[in-house]
Amino acid sequence: FLSLGADLVNAPPPDHSPDPTILCNLPDGPVRAWAASLNELFKPLCREPSDYARRHPERCTLLAVPHPFFVPGGRFREAYYWDSYWIVLGLLACGMRTSARCTVENLLFLVSEYGFVPNGLRRYYLNRSQPPMLAQMVRELVERGVGSDAEEVEILRSALPLLDREYAWWMSGKRAVPLGHGCVLNRYCVSTDEPRPESWQEDINAAAHLPEEERAALYAELAAAAESGWDFSSRWLRSEEPESPNIAAEKPALREARLGSMRTSKILAVDLNAIMHRNELTLSSLHQRLASLEATAGGSIRREDIEAMRESAAAYRRAANARDSAIRLYLWDSQRGAWLDYDLVEGAHTRVISAASYTPLWAGAYSAAEARAAVASLAASSLVQRGGVAATV
Repeated sequence: FLSLGADLVNAPPPDHSPDPTILCNLPDGPVRAWAASLNELFKPLCREPSDYARRHPERCTLLAVPHPFFVPGGRFREAYYWDSYWIVLGLLACGMRTSARCTVENLLFLVSEYGFVPNGLRRYYLNRSQPPMLAQMVRELVERGVGSDAEEVEILRSALPLLDREYAWWMSGKRAVPLGHGCVLNRYCVSTDEPRPESWQEDINAAAHLPEEERAALYAELAAAAESGWDFSSRWLRSEEPESPNIAAEKPALREARLGSMRTSKILAVDLNAIMHRNELTLSSLHQRLASLEATAGGSIRREDIEAMRESAAAYRRAANARDSAIRLYLWDSQRGAWLDYDLVEGAHTRVISAASYTPLWAGAYSAAEARAAVASLAASSLVQRGGVAATV
């Protein structure tokens, strides 16, 4: 039994600069000093396995990846899936293209090994993922982090088959839900009947008030909430549960009783389907881009292979169009001017307005009328505050 964090050591990124261009463009003063302190965090947050972990992988829970990785900080001692999206954005903003590419390559490696990106770099996360942002990371990398067409072709050739594989994983099994009118939307859903290893005691406490035969189902719902990245949120509670401005501040017994009503897998999440829609558009664009680059290069690639890329681009475009219709049919609430999570059991929208209610604006899954109504609804809500965006109203 080692001390916490002993399986990792610091690995300062080789491409870090104390004065990247984005920093130099800021005027002197407190904002620049604050931004400089953020830039410096890349150094202590970059980690790699310790010598002990490399010699004794069977004694550690780490998942092996080819490059050093960035941890989110705080209590977290491994890389996490969707946190890595914002890390990649930050790395590219600070000119750290090599580190950004290594971060993306680590996640692509996980897809090659497991067929999907786990929640985080631990073996006990192999039963769940997180919001699927890898396609967006690849898009950012090829748009802002490559120096030539040849490098872009190299990245897309290796990445696209794995992005296709991850997309297929999300569209198979219980995470893809067939609905009426030929629609298919996605949900978070984890197959488990045990507490989460990283939060074992907390899950035991949350289920303690339930009959023993109902506890396994709750453990699966808590894991699904962790897969959503919104662990935990009133979005996933039974609709009859009273609203609370701060679940974390409640007395433990009340909080655990509320967590006992978690039903994440029964809900079609707006943000997940917005991400999937944007991924479909992105995968269409990237397949088309690679086809164009290969055709222009005039190399040894076969004409039928280029045609296959174009066919993939068209298929993803059709999938995006179909999801756009499904989002409009099942998630759009014209009365409230927002997209709302859909309760599969109740066959109706949930009542929670959240930051997720407006993610289709980011994903491009809206009509002009919906956009106008949503912008007005967002402005009238209490979500946008001086300190940032609240998770829920």
